[in-house]
Amino acid sequence: MTPDGIFALYGDGAKILLWGAWIAAAIALVVYVVFKFDELTEKIDDIADKLSRPKPKSEDMDPIEVMPETVVDSVPPSAIVPMPSTAKAEEPTPAPGFNHSEDFRSVTAHGKTFSLTLYQSRALEKLWKARKNLIPELHQAVILEGIESCSKRLRDVFKSNMEAYRALITRGERKGTFRLRLS
Repeated sequence: MTPDGIFALYGDGAKILLWGAWIAAAIALVVYVVFKFDELTEKIDDIADKLSRPKPKSEDMDPIEVMPETVVDSVPPSAIVPMPSTAKAEEPTPAPGFNHSEDFRSVTAHGKTFSLTLYQSRALEKLWKARKNLIPELHQAVILEGIESCSKRLRDVFKSNMEAYRALITRGERKGTFRLRLS
């Protein structure tokens, strides 16, 4: 049925209703554009602020002159604290009962052996390498990005093997972080 047929059948009420719908749609569009425009202008202002800040040039900075004899003479020996070694350990002390294959597809922990999928093994390897570098826990976003998973949560990667998830991985101290369960 054509619009003229609808108007003939329902009269002026249909015309008013149709015009009201068009006006409501136009108002909704204007409101949406106004709200999005405010967000867009805020983002543009933030970028402009960042770009307008002058970057310090090395020739603009004054060098700090340090005379070693002055510094050493003015500091009492009791205030000098030896710095801890920054050298990383080659390999952390292996966790008792925690062994893995080269590709982490097979892991033995707590006396039980687990067979892992590709993404599960990558996640476990990422946590193991972090531990090896003396980083006890990682945020799940870092883990998921590192293993190139489409999952939103680490537990979803282990959905097919929740027993391995519970035995091998535990929550970290901060929200969204995880660590290996070694004990």
